[in-house]
Amino acid sequence: MDNDVRVLIKFDSIDAHVPKEAKVSEALLSIYVYDTCKIDAESVVPLNSWDPSSRSKEIYQISTSWNDKDVSWLKPWKGVNNQGGEYVKETKQSSFNNTLGVWQTFKVTDMVKHFIEKPSENYGFIIKYMDAGVSTGTVSYSSECSDITKRPKLMIYYR
Repeated sequence: MDNDVRVLIKFDSIDAHVPKEAKVSEALLSIYVYDTCKIDAESVVPLNSWDPSSRSKEIYQISTSWNDKDVSWLKPWKGVNNQGGEYVKETKQSSFNNTLGVWQTFKVTDMVKHFIEKPSENYGFIIKYMDAGVSTGTVSYSSECSDITKRPKLMIYYR
């Protein structure tokens, strides 16, 4: 297993939530980062002491389908042409805020516009660290979080 830290997120039916005549002006994806971890071949271990502020993340548009039942920290997604999954390298947005206990937000306007224009190509987003191969990362809440206010959110602004 490679130790690249990656997060896969998908919001189904984005196009159904935006009127057809609307013009999207901005789209923001936010995840709540609450801890740090070390990943090895058998587990994900909370660190509680590592400072992630020196690492930056990038978010990309996923280009092939995947199933959340087949992907986990210990069973990472492996794409056909890319060991860490298939994504569009030209569509990325970077974030350098790795503070713990806060929302980390990525501007994903162009990706969301694409998902609205071509709903069949909405495979979601992949977030990865720019310094791939490092086995430490941050931990964010998922859609299964019992506190619904901390689940990932996609905010789409349109007129």
